[in-house]
Amino acid sequence: MDAVRRSKDEWLEMISEQRASGLSIREWCESNEVNHNTMKDWARRLRKEGSLAKGKPNPARRPSGSVPWVEAVPVSRPPSGGTEYLVGVGGFAVTVPANFEKESLLRLCRALSELC
Repeated sequence: MDAVRRSKDEWLEMISEQRASGLSIREWCESNEVNHNTMKDWARRLRKEGSLAKGKPNPARRPSGSVPWVEAVPVSRPPSGGTEYLVGVGGFAVTVPANFEKESLLRLCRALSELC
């Protein structure tokens, strides 16, 4: 990585992109060829001066008990006579039977939301 001088506004934009990406700072920095220690230092500086919200939640890194917003729509009647639901999470859509286990559905939704 070459040393690149960036403005405060550029750092604010990059930090916002990282947070929206769902990637950790290290992962995002590696994929964008940015020094992660420099990024963390800028985030700290910007929070201290009030330009960056402290602890701004990252939608892809929800607390373990929270559930992402999903849309579920009945789409067909399978041969068994039950109902199937099309579940949309971010850019993903999956079809699940109506009797799909609740905990499994929650795990599936969380996993899909982490990919968005």
